[in-house]
Amino acid sequence: MGSGINFTGLSSGIDTNAIVSELMRLEALPVQRMQVRIDAANARKTALKDISTRISTLRTASDAMRSVPFWAGTPRGTTGEAASYALDATSSAPKASYQIRVKQLATGEVWSQTASSGVRAFGAVYTAANVFGTSATKLTALTDAAGASLGLAVGQTISLTGMQNALPITSATPYTVTASSTLDDLKGWIAKEIPGATATIETGGRISIKSPAGTDREVTALAISTGGAALGFDAAFASSAATAAATGLGRVQANDVLHITAGGVVANVAVTAGQTMNEVAAAINGVNGGITASVVDGRLRLAAKDTGVTGGTVVVTSDGAAAANIGFVRTVTAQNGIVAIDGVDQQTERNTTTTLIAGATLSLKQTSANATTGSTDPTFVDPADAEKRAKDFVDAYNALADAINAKVKEQKVRTPKTVGDQLKGTLFNNSTLTTIQSGLRAGIGGPVSGLSPGVNLAADAGISTGTAATTLDQDAIAGRLKFDAAKFQAAFATNRDAVKEILTRDGVTAAEDGIAQRISDLTTDYTKTGGLLAAAIDGSDDHIERLQDQIDRMNARLTTREKQYRSQFTAMERVIGQLRAAGSSLTSALGSLPSNQQQN
Repeated sequence: MGSGINFTGLSSGIDTNAIVSELMRLEALPVQRMQVRIDAANARKTALKDISTRISTLRTASDAMRSVPFWAGTPRGTTGEAASYALDATSSAPKASYQIRVKQLATGEVWSQTASSGVRAFGAVYTAANVFGTSATKLTALTDAAGASLGLAVGQTISLTGMQNALPITSATPYTVTASSTLDDLKGWIAKEIPGATATIETGGRISIKSPAGTDREVTALAISTGGAALGFDAAFASSAATAAATGLGRVQANDVLHITAGGVVANVAVTAGQTMNEVAAAINGVNGGITASVVDGRLRLAAKDTGVTGGTVVVTSDGAAAANIGFVRTVTAQNGIVAIDGVDQQTERNTTTTLIAGATLSLKQTSANATTGSTDPTFVDPADAEKRAKDFVDAYNALADAINAKVKEQKVRTPKTVGDQLKGTLFNNSTLTTIQSGLRAGIGGPVSGLSPGVNLAADAGISTGTAATTLDQDAIAGRLKFDAAKFQAAFATNRDAVKEILTRDGVTAAEDGIAQRISDLTTDYTKTGGLLAAAIDGSDDHIERLQDQIDRMNARLTTREKQYRSQFTAMERVIGQLRAAGSSLTSALGSLPSNQQQN
């Protein structure tokens, strides 16, 4: 316990440091025993805090099981055929079931332009004798049917010519052949050179070009050429053949105003000569009327935003001939939805309606061949969620029971050989824990006063302590709970309110409380400030503090004692040193006397 450098035994030849260390070791033995007591007290406190944490977990599970909002439920609609319809309930819906069959969906009218596109195709191409080319065929590898090269080489340029609406087409940007150029690349370039056109590669490597819809946008006399740089290529692509003739008109022929009636309103849309159908669609959508305009496959399409025979009907007229020239045909007729509810046909203008089933929104998705059961419940409580809460409660209870059992049954080790042995049994038969154990068991096992037999025990809801008396069930002997999910679900389905009362009832007295209410109250009392367990933990803190104070005082005394020992041994060494010095002086003095004096 000392510090610094000590030169011991210089006079006496005795290792006084070793003597002091051994003396201090012996005198420190009570401190070591006291430290073991502190370690045991800390272990006890840690165990109590672990029990407290488990009690808090049980209280959380209890509160979840007795939650007022949970048992109040939420509105819920169920459907017997989710692909056919959806049913969403509100708090005003009755608890009821319905036989529902969707016979017809509500639709709005759709009008489509009758114009069609012209299609032209070049002849077959080859990559070897009698071997047709593909989209991946390199342009420099193209041959005729006999296998002779068409003569395309890197760096050559290809131009496009043709007619559209009696006007010549010339390529704005010639295509330059590269080492990696393929037939697919050439196809893409052709499509870009003709606004609104699409191109594909057909069987035999034929490039097919589909012009925009309408005779006024049809492409004719289409050809591509290198201008003589590759004569074989120029000959193969000198002309194209029509595979489909265009019909109708693809552009507005004259300034006009379209009048489109839909959803009970008339939208007036100004159009100008030369506009494409994409531009017309944008103009229609810009007025935000009762229809949505789009262009599909080059044709203008008008779809009513509303459904049903009232709001879904569309009428298109114009001041001049624009409506007739565009040429519309009705492809979808407006109709009401028809739903059979309990065998009675009901009509709805919309596929989402709140008028057919009280307090609920019915959404029609597709027709069905048979009626299925749909239901509404304004206070639906999910049985799966309820089961999980009950199981979580049982699991938390058992975890606490196991922890308490382990501590109250763990005995002290009579002859401890390790530190772990010394810390065992700190809570053996602890009265605080046995009191908690008894209280929880009574809270679970007792009937709920005021409820009828058969619906007044936790066991009636599938939560039981087993049958220890008749089968020596070890879990029951240990005070653990068992959860019978099937019994819980059966009781829940038969009488949900009875299960709720068994678990959550908040009576005037504890005997009238439901199981979860009792356990919640008990666990709160145990862990609150001044509560049974909280007081035990505080007592451990006080005990540890008292023991530490004793150790501190003992260590202070030991420090003083060590100083005393060292001081005494130092004094002893000094005296021995002085005696040695005196002896040496005397010996020296005697040696200096004359021999006759020494003899005398």
